[in-house]
Amino acid sequence: MANPQTPKKFTIKSDLGTEQGVKDHSYRDEAIGLTAGSQLRRRVLTQNLIDRYYQRKLITPRQYNTAQYLHSIYTKGSRTAGMKYDVRVDGGGASNDDSAVGFSDYMKAMKLLPGEMFRVVQWIVIDGCSATSLDQQIHNGRRMSMQQLRKALDKLSEYFGIS
Repeated sequence: MANPQTPKKFTIKSDLGTEQGVKDHSYRDEAIGLTAGSQLRRRVLTQNLIDRYYQRKLITPRQYNTAQYLHSIYTKGSRTAGMKYDVRVDGGGASNDDSAVGFSDYMKAMKLLPGEMFRVVQWIVIDGCSATSLDQQIHNGRRMSMQQLRKALDKLSEYFGIS
């Protein structure tokens, strides 16, 4: 029979990872269930899906670097140009807007891909949606998107010269 004097053993409700793992990220601890005291999970808010696929070894370092580069030229090309005070009325003067170059680089690279691969890269790398959700929406649950993503990133890494 248990001694009434001994304190109850403390149980951990969840493994929220190490503080080192979230040091450079913003995160939120959230309950998994709806009841009070339910298990917690830590959601990293600054991590994208490509980071997670790389951490889980679903894509290679080369594919990861290609996805990061592709996302950077896409975001550089999709920035909206605000009001520029250095542009002169006669069209003279230097403009440092390289968004057209970024979008052009993105479109040149994406033209190399067949339509299905383009859709997968756009869905996962650019829009940040999961391969599983694309499989459910387009492939009737068959797991095909991750394979297509790997092939597309390999093709794009050759195009960009990423090793």
